[in-house]
Amino acid sequence: MRLIYHLFLPRVVTQLNAQQTYEQGKLTDSIPIAKTTNDTFALYLSTSFVASQASPILFIFEPGGRGSKRN
Repeated sequence: MRLIYHLFLPRVVTQLNAQQTYEQGKLTDSIPIAKTTNDTFALYLSTSFVASQASPILFIFEPGGRGSKRN
């Protein structure tokens, strides 16, 4: 499990520090991961999210890699 944090957390932090803003209270799907060809992630920021404060984070992985797509 620690390996997952070391692999994905730096990518998420790098992506979020890219000066992009995301709408609160809305699921943003298919955000590309830098320096990859087809890898994306989804992001949901609660309506009470404040960028200047530390917040807990929850990672959920969909084993089939389908994300929000329903097959």
